[in-house]
Amino acid sequence: MKPFALLRSASLRLQDEDFAATLPQAPAKPRKSIEGRLFSWAAHVSTRLPSAFGALEVHAVRDPEGDGSGVVFVRERFERKAMEELADDTRSLRPRMGEAPYLPHLHVAIVVYFEAVELSVEVPSRAWVDLENLRARLANPAALLELTSSLELLPEAFELVCPGGAPVLANRATADELRALCEKARADQTALRILWRIPKATVVAFPEDLGDALEDALHAISTVTKLVAWAQDNDLLGLAMRFEAQQMRKLRDGTEHDTSVPSERPTRRATREHDPWKSLTRDEARDLRAERERDPQSFAGRSADKVAPEPEPARRPLPPRLERKILRRAPRLFDVDPHAAIEKGSRVQVLAGPFSGRVGQVVEMFASGEAKVSMGLLVTRVSRADLVACAPKGARRTALPSSHRKLPR
Repeated sequence: MKPFALLRSASLRLQDEDFAATLPQAPAKPRKSIEGRLFSWAAHVSTRLPSAFGALEVHAVRDPEGDGSGVVFVRERFERKAMEELADDTRSLRPRMGEAPYLPHLHVAIVVYFEAVELSVEVPSRAWVDLENLRARLANPAALLELTSSLELLPEAFELVCPGGAPVLANRATADELRALCEKARADQTALRILWRIPKATVVAFPEDLGDALEDALHAISTVTKLVAWAQDNDLLGLAMRFEAQQMRKLRDGTEHDTSVPSERPTRRATREHDPWKSLTRDEARDLRAERERDPQSFAGRSADKVAPEPEPARRPLPPRLERKILRRAPRLFDVDPHAAIEKGSRVQVLAGPFSGRVGQVVEMFASGEAKVSMGLLVTRVSRADLVACAPKGARRTALPSSHRKLPR
């Protein structure tokens, strides 16, 4: 198979036969077809996800207990390795990695089953670093408030699920419910999930691209995922601090030694150390020589590094062939009218929160100053102050679907 054969299209439309292809007894060809389309879509989406997710890898998965095919977004390999090294002093992750690199780590999964499509943020029982980081956040009042505030912004379809317990609406979850679910997952060695389940009938009847709705959901849960997943900038366990203290103790005791594997690449000579003039451009070297000839007394004792800083290396422009492959956000297809009234049925654009920049339709207004906005399959409550009325560009343009990422045809 060609390396980019699965990256030609990022659309994702599912029919009845696609759901049937996920069954264990389904023929291999249709099953590989749906798996290839899911991976193609996920590979495109991973380049557009917000920076809150960090560097990601995409893995194709199958449910080992029955029907189901999907994809998993997990930290890329070097991020996982760095996490293991930091946590190694407390409890090693390496012996528990197994064949699936996402099992000991928080990950985002999208799986197509015979009866539904499920998008979930999953904290497996083996992802003890992420789970303990979440417990530390729940014990800190300020950090807990940050998490509950982010959960309140999620659409109504998302639920907090722990096997053996009753599901809880994510945007209505209280601090006590979060603690109870976290402790149950820890005690029973089960996974804690934030789940959005879309029935098959809803997916098949959905007239738009399902991939756009799933991408909107990924953007919506990105903030919550960032607050739950352990990272060096979200270290509520103090692993980075303990690792740094351990390294300082080794240096102080003289036990630090280089355990890195020597590189096979030949080392490059440090030209600046032997000849500082080689680090200068031709014009800078010419001006430096002219200054030395004019005033040799003041020039004596000065190094080339101090006379002129080393210029930043010029970035080579991308070839047109590669530049066309870079995915960019589509231009705005709507005219915003801040003075237009917002009422039930109005087309609006979200200005803040996890759906910032998205376009939807108001389905209900509340006296509390909030509005229920529908964006395809997702429905969420947004403050009236964070909405602005809009209309498609041009007087005769047909209203477009909710996702603003589609290019005009």
